[in-house]
Amino acid sequence: MDVECIRAAAAEQHPFAVVLSCAHSRVPPEIVFDQGIGDLFTVRVAGNVANGDEIASIEFAVEQLHTPLCVVVGHTGCAAIQAVLSGNRLPLEIDQLFRQIKTAVNEARAHAWLSGAKLVNAAVRMNVGQSVETLRNHLRKLIEQQKVHIVGAEYHMDCREVVWLDAQHQDRKSRPNEPPVGGRLNLCLGKSVLNLRCTGLALRFRAPGYVRRTRPRAHEIVFLTECFGVRD
Repeated sequence: MDVECIRAAAAEQHPFAVVLSCAHSRVPPEIVFDQGIGDLFTVRVAGNVANGDEIASIEFAVEQLHTPLCVVVGHTGCAAIQAVLSGNRLPLEIDQLFRQIKTAVNEARAHAWLSGAKLVNAAVRMNVGQSVETLRNHLRKLIEQQKVHIVGAEYHMDCREVVWLDAQHQDRKSRPNEPPVGGRLNLCLGKSVLNLRCTGLALRFRAPGYVRRTRPRAHEIVFLTECFGVRD
């Protein structure tokens, strides 16, 4: 890790994205998205649910740190989703935490053709969609003021890829019973090729009051660009 980056981050923080993700040990956001110290404001909780504390933390990042992008990330094979699908009785605290997940699981079960891993991952996508919509409802004023943009994503642990999801809780080109096929993003964002169109989009999106001491780095521009669905 760059020593200069560590020193700069010790003095102040300017994360360019806030990430709501699962607390799963194999999906740390900084590694998943190939980011460094100070780049992401991370909020982690089992099942990447958007409850009171998570919403407050995200609102803090947007209001106080002027972070213009929020990404809700679920992951394939989520243990929290599987725990709810199992139907086993859960301790009271866990049951309350997973209340939102139950809604997503019931929605996925409505598709009778889904079973096994396909059912789990369909529920993962629907759960991400619910968290996105919950955040959009709670942060509607900030969205209208163009202070934040909220998107959903699914991380595939087997191939280390991220699929960006739309507002209907699915990938842009796939049904919930099919493997995601569109919108894939290789995770080495810093190595992606930029063009003027991409650069312009990212810079225009910067929310009013968002301040960085230096020009946005390449991986930040690519990250923002991919989230907004821009393609060459």
